[in-house]
Amino acid sequence: MDRILSTDEVLKLIQEAIALKKPLSLSRFGHGEIAYATWPRNKKWRKGFEYYRNYAGAASSIEELNKALIDSLFNSDIVGIHVIKDDSQYEVRADEPCAEITKKLLKRLDFTPKYVCSAWVTHHMIDHTAFWELLRQNNIALVGRRAKEATPYFQRLGVNIVDSIPLEGLDQIDEVCEKLSNNDMWDITLLAAGIPATILSPLLSKKSNRVVIDFGHALDRLIEGNSFSDERLTKEWLNTSFRQSEE
Repeated sequence: MDRILSTDEVLKLIQEAIALKKPLSLSRFGHGEIAYATWPRNKKWRKGFEYYRNYAGAASSIEELNKALIDSLFNSDIVGIHVIKDDSQYEVRADEPCAEITKKLLKRLDFTPKYVCSAWVTHHMIDHTAFWELLRQNNIALVGRRAKEATPYFQRLGVNIVDSIPLEGLDQIDEVCEKLSNNDMWDITLLAAGIPATILSPLLSKKSNRVVIDFGHALDRLIEGNSFSDERLTKEWLNTSFRQSEE
């Protein structure tokens, strides 16, 4: 990619969309999304993600995941991907193999997103004063496994949370999309729901005519700070799910 938006540029697009009352979706394609978006190619890459699959909300057929992710790629306004070029501002460095696979996917699809940013853009957003000023000026909905848990963290920072909804898998996407599109109280929805968030982002944005951001682990970082560990959260969730299935 020759043109990668900075975090400030992404925030400016969000601000413009809100001012003009236009829909805007930001969807991020990380390891899991690319694993299933490139199916049936890159079988080794997909196999390597299987451990995280249920935790990432991807307990659906690979065919369904593939179609939904490709649709999201084509319909999202801003696409976050692993990029090697100019990633020095990000705390988490881009994954070079994932970046190469992503480039091959875009070439095979003969598709260039209108706007591209780093997949880690939301991690950087939460360290930007402008991001929090933007949230404080608008009503926010939170969606995801930890949405209710995260609500007081946002409220302590002066953000008005008008709704918080859990989302665990693809089978809940339509229900959540319908509920939020019929809720006139929010201006921005932040999604932290793994692969379903990437799929829901453009669907909800277009249906509601509002701003939807695939927020991802930035929400976990907000809750846990420097103690955040994706590996630990995955292990804890899988252990809990296993115990519940045994009961």
